[in-house]
Amino acid sequence: MPFTGLDAWLRPRAADELFSGVVLIRRGDTTVFSGAYGWASRRWAVPVSPDTRFDTDLVRFGPAVRAGRLLSAELTEQFLTPQVLHHQREDRAVWCGFGLEFVTDRNGRRVRNHHKDGGSPGVSGILRYCPAGQLDVAVLSNSGRGA
Repeated sequence: MPFTGLDAWLRPRAADELFSGVVLIRRGDTTVFSGAYGWASRRWAVPVSPDTRFDTDLVRFGPAVRAGRLLSAELTEQFLTPQVLHHQREDRAVWCGFGLEFVTDRNGRRVRNHHKDGGSPGVSGILRYCPAGQLDVAVLSNSGRGA
C-alpha cells in the first residue's frame, strides 16, 4: 500500500503552517510511512525532522493492547469491542467504546478502524488502527489546529 500521496498532501499544509508534526504508519514492526513536517518551534525557526523528539511510543500502544500485554483478557476484549451505536450512514456505523471510537460496516459486524483523537491547546494527536491492512497510525502535532 503506497503512501506517496500522503506526503504530497502534507507538504503544502506544512508550508501554509496548517500542520506541524510527525506521521508514523506501521504494519507490525515494519514502518511503511514516516514523515516530518513544519516547525518544531516557529519561535526559533527549528524545523521538525525525523529526529525531533516526539513520543512515538504511541504507535506501539495499540499492538500492545491488542496482544493483551497491558490489560487483562477481559478488559482487552471490552476495550476493543464497540459498545454503543453513535450513528449510522448508508455505508457505515460509528460506535463508542471504552476509550475508542469504532467505524464498522453498516451492520456492525466488521470493524473498519478504531481510533482515538485528542488534544489540548498547542498539541494534538491521532491514534488509529485499520485491521484490514493491519496498519497502526500515529499522528502527533504541535499545532492547536489539529493533527
